[in-house]
Amino acid sequence: MSFHVFCRLLESRWYLKIPRIHHLRSASCSFAILPACCPRQLTTAQAPPQPRHRIGSWILDVAACGISKQYRLNKAVRAQDFKAPLFADLAPLGLDNDRRCGEDAFCVVSPNRGLHAASCMLVVAVADGVGGWASVGADPGVVSHFLMKALHAAVANTARDISTPLALLSSAYDMMQSEVKPDLVGSTTACVTYYSQIETGDLQLQSINLGDSGFIVIRHGEFIAYRSQAQLHGGTAPYQMAVVPPHSRYARDSYISDKPAAGHQHSLALKDGDLVISGTDGLFDNIDGDGVLKIIKDVNAFARAMNTTPSKGTTPTPASQEPAATHPYGPTAYMFALTLAASAVHGRKVDDITVTVTTVRKQLL
Repeated sequence: MSFHVFCRLLESRWYLKIPRIHHLRSASCSFAILPACCPRQLTTAQAPPQPRHRIGSWILDVAACGISKQYRLNKAVRAQDFKAPLFADLAPLGLDNDRRCGEDAFCVVSPNRGLHAASCMLVVAVADGVGGWASVGADPGVVSHFLMKALHAAVANTARDISTPLALLSSAYDMMQSEVKPDLVGSTTACVTYYSQIETGDLQLQSINLGDSGFIVIRHGEFIAYRSQAQLHGGTAPYQMAVVPPHSRYARDSYISDKPAAGHQHSLALKDGDLVISGTDGLFDNIDGDGVLKIIKDVNAFARAMNTTPSKGTTPTPASQEPAATHPYGPTAYMFALTLAASAVHGRKVDDITVTVTTVRKQLL
């Protein structure tokens, strides 16, 4: 299925108004920013090349999409951004250095970041700066973005213990606490997914989720195999890791501060064809688990229909004879992430939205 056809699907199938796409390319992940309330016609730019991570006998493709709530709230920002190209290259790879996700942030990193290069593990994470800090003059996005950069640095630094998601998150948290920066004040949630192949040859997904970000594992494109649970204090405030310099004016205020070990940890074996969808609360507050599953089913159904529809003068190919690359999971991680982010944009809650999608394939021997 071509990217242009997929754009027409987005425009005609689900939405009255479709955001225009701006995308970045990196060897670590595909990244798209979706400004809301844009012209109805979708930009028909070419899709970014599908990044690929090989872990043992498994192939993982990763994509990330994000939108800042400022695009929905500030007409002047939208008007200015549409007059010129928005983005430069991601550096370092797999990070939103320009803060196009607003107070959200993400990280996609493996020890070997080369395209199509084998690695021992892959880390995909999202974070959401707690917005309440804005009321006392702090920037909620500084901490979430710093945490993701610290995660990235921890994976690159082989001297640190990154054997589990908890160890990795604790390492990044310690780096954040030891940093002395006047503007590094606030708190953030975090959801870290950690992919590695175990001795049996299975692909293991380990995770730690602290707060109200989270992830879903969709199996065979038909049902939810696992969904992480949100962690809330008193039913309203999410669990969050805080950094507040002891002598700053913010130290006098009361605030919530949880340790990484308070996060919920989980481990499961992934199967060929699984989709792992991580997101901040901007995604899951606007689309529940069943809604996410329905979108995945719709995209898959459209892809299968396109793959079996003959062009003029050709004979249709039975689904059972289609190449493994296009059947039964024809859409790319980028297409799934793009659709989910565009859907959440039109939800009731105005919030920063960040989505990552990881597709899982078993490499044929």
